[in-house]
Amino acid sequence: MILTSETGSGKTLAYLLPILNQLFQYKDRMNAKPKAARFKMNKQNEEQMFLSAAEITYMSQKQSQAKRLSFSKGYTDEMKGAIILSYSKELLSQVYVQARTLDLNERILINRVTSQLQMKTPISPDKEKGEKEMTETEQFEIQLKNAVNNASWKITDILLATPVVMSHIIENKDKYDPYDINPAVIVIDEFDELLSNSAISAQLVKILRKYATFNSDSDPITAQQNKKRQFIFTGATIPKSIMNGHDAITLIQDWIPNIQHVKTDNLHRTSPMLQVEWIDLERSQLLRANSIKKVIDKICEALKKAEIKNLPYYMDIGLLGRQTTLQYFQNKKLPVLVCSNIASRGLDTMNVEHVIQFEFAKTAGDYLHRVGRAGRLGQKGFVTNFIRKIDYELEQKIRELDQQNESYDQIINKKKGLGTVSPTQTLQKKTGKNSKNDDDLLD
Repeated sequence: MILTSETGSGKTLAYLLPILNQLFQYKDRMNAKPKAARFKMNKQNEEQMFLSAAEITYMSQKQSQAKRLSFSKGYTDEMKGAIILSYSKELLSQVYVQARTLDLNERILINRVTSQLQMKTPISPDKEKGEKEMTETEQFEIQLKNAVNNASWKITDILLATPVVMSHIIENKDKYDPYDINPAVIVIDEFDELLSNSAISAQLVKILRKYATFNSDSDPITAQQNKKRQFIFTGATIPKSIMNGHDAITLIQDWIPNIQHVKTDNLHRTSPMLQVEWIDLERSQLLRANSIKKVIDKICEALKKAEIKNLPYYMDIGLLGRQTTLQYFQNKKLPVLVCSNIASRGLDTMNVEHVIQFEFAKTAGDYLHRVGRAGRLGQKGFVTNFIRKIDYELEQKIRELDQQNESYDQIINKKKGLGTVSPTQTLQKKTGKNSKNDDDLLD
């Protein structure tokens, strides 16, 4: 199923509730008793939870020489659960919290495998015992083993991962345990962003090549299982041109025949609950800079001088910095968040009343995602757009379509990604498994 609807319409719950319901029924059939969660999560101890988990995993692997958790010659267990893929750690954390909120008795085993959560390993050599500093390659191998072991389907009902890390897991699983991960559902969240990013889309194609291949000639066991799986692609925008000019929906339909497309009437429209104001800054020299980071820093400084609490939210502050900042903002301890485009997609921002675009969006798709942080689920919201001469063309098109209450379909435009590639074709471009940039690709 391809599920597309406007931002803030509840797409996450639309796929998460049925997955949880199926898992609860599976647990009942298997007479599985509720188990205490391996980690108790709350807003205060979430970061410590993962550091402790990594420490425990690392020490146990060190003592047992990283023994693998499971081996099988075929799909021995019943197909169950789901893999949920998204392009950022923040979105996966958000899905995790929603799933935990719905699973009050903690019956579901949920694992997150991303390079800075369960792949993070505290490498501190014991110099008194003669241990040496590990090389970058050795550290990566231990981190990857952590992720691979945590992805075992014997201890997992829902696996949350980014495409880059998931492709590494599959590559390593295929060497010794190719049938271990056996999900009933595979969710590709924000599929338009994943397919538009050439580095990430290459990894996504690797995943689909394994789970969306239905030709029984090469691997009859996997092909037979794949025919039983459900695939869900979700997004708030559908680019008309992707992967060298191909329509995104057509591309997915080529991969997975007979897939159904469900969309809402308000797709590619702004919320009717938004009140939008346009301010022309062309004659002003206010806060001009040659990078978005410098613009954000200057805005933060100006707000601070005006005694308005605020924090920046962009790539350079790191994952922990973004998580901490977002937590302050969502808990209403921080009234203003000054952010780059990284905050425009998927984040649950129900308490946002006002979106101010000091730097106007570059595309209609980005505009929809940005203003969609306010006016969610029928709430009122406000948008203030600062525009300059370079923005006039897009501004005019957006205002005309809004006045006519028309969809943005004709002006949705995404950057091109890879060339046209099917899951069964051989990729010409691959990301090395030991690349230091892997983590950057996940943001």
